[in-house]
Amino acid sequence: MQRKPRRKAETKMSRAKKNLSLLLSFVLVLGLFGCVAEVPPSEEPKPDPALKGVLSEVEQQAVLTSTYAGQLEVKTLSRQNGNTVMGVHYPVTGMTAADADILAYVNERIASFDTYILSAGEKDFRMLSLDFSVSAYDDYTSVTFNEVRFYGENAREAVTICRTYGADGTRLTPEELFIKGKRAKVPGMFGVESFPEGVSFRVTEEAVTVMLETGDVSLKREEIEKICLAYSARDLDPDGKMIAITYDDGPSSANTGRLLDGLKERGVLATFFMVGTNVSYYPKLVRRIAEEGHCLGNHSYDHPQFTKIGAEKSVEQVEKTSKLIEDACGKRPLFVRPPYGSTNEEVRQALEYTLILWSVDPEDWKYRDVDTVREHIVDGAHDGAIVLVHDIHSTSVEGSLAAIDILLEEGYQFVTVEELFLHRDVEPVFAKHWYSVK
Repeated sequence: MQRKPRRKAETKMSRAKKNLSLLLSFVLVLGLFGCVAEVPPSEEPKPDPALKGVLSEVEQQAVLTSTYAGQLEVKTLSRQNGNTVMGVHYPVTGMTAADADILAYVNERIASFDTYILSAGEKDFRMLSLDFSVSAYDDYTSVTFNEVRFYGENAREAVTICRTYGADGTRLTPEELFIKGKRAKVPGMFGVESFPEGVSFRVTEEAVTVMLETGDVSLKREEIEKICLAYSARDLDPDGKMIAITYDDGPSSANTGRLLDGLKERGVLATFFMVGTNVSYYPKLVRRIAEEGHCLGNHSYDHPQFTKIGAEKSVEQVEKTSKLIEDACGKRPLFVRPPYGSTNEEVRQALEYTLILWSVDPEDWKYRDVDTVREHIVDGAHDGAIVLVHDIHSTSVEGSLAAIDILLEEGYQFVTVEELFLHRDVEPVFAKHWYSVK
């Protein structure tokens, strides 16, 4: 009497296993056809030489080639052997380094699945499904792999990882991911002090998403831009004296070009707090400032006193200028210098920018004398100082270059405001006046 129920149970289990196998095989086939929809029906599967040594000759014959979103080539590998079903899709980007990395990952996942097959019971149902999605923005290409495994009848595991590659196909580390030109990010923006090894990132046009054990965290690109710092490949001594020289009110058709020539000759980078009206007049100068590695700053649209016009109009002044700068050179400024250094708490909170003032003011706008400007800058110089000069005056340009020569001989390193924060390991907090960075 006890054997009958057991046989019935076994029959039900066998039938359930068979049905599940058929169902999953059907799902797999649908997935394969969905992925290779652009493959002509008459096209025969071709061996993939890249998989030689990893897959048997029979399995290589199951590799199909198609396209993803009409651009990327896709490899599709299917295998069905008894209770084992496998469907793997992966892209070929055309970037040698990226394709090698992707293939290595695919091979590792297949090998891991095969290891399980060897240890599982003969009657256990096993299934591996590995598919992907691709997002591309600027110089970044992110490939997100979604892996699902079925073990037996009920056990299921799902894993999502993402690999992001630069323009040359090199897989980016967390520290490298946000570098574009000379801009880099701060780990603290994600609420973590450092990145776990192998942590995944995805870059899209709208946001950057980091996949942490505690869950995915996304930040919009404009949020990232606000707290980016300069990434400098320059050979700077982090323990040496650093000073940031800044220029206000330009660009000036008469003086900014000469100033840029002088800075380039000396190997000096500066920070330019530009006025929107002048940006609209001289976009080529703005572009040159950016291309030569200087830091871009916002000094309002037409230089009003923010405390007089109020928070709402101050924001309009800043945003209008930021857009003009971005239109001119493709980059938005990270910092704002309020005209006359004048703000209040309401304005500071509304702007949501790091506000840069100064600790050395030669009053070049008043003296208009080369020697006086030079002497005041040299006398006021100190480690971590931010120097205020105006590149709309020829005497200011000449006096500041003369002061730079003297301070270089004294061992000072001239850095941008961005670099000053970076090398002093100081976070550029919003809604705060920064006079210096030590």
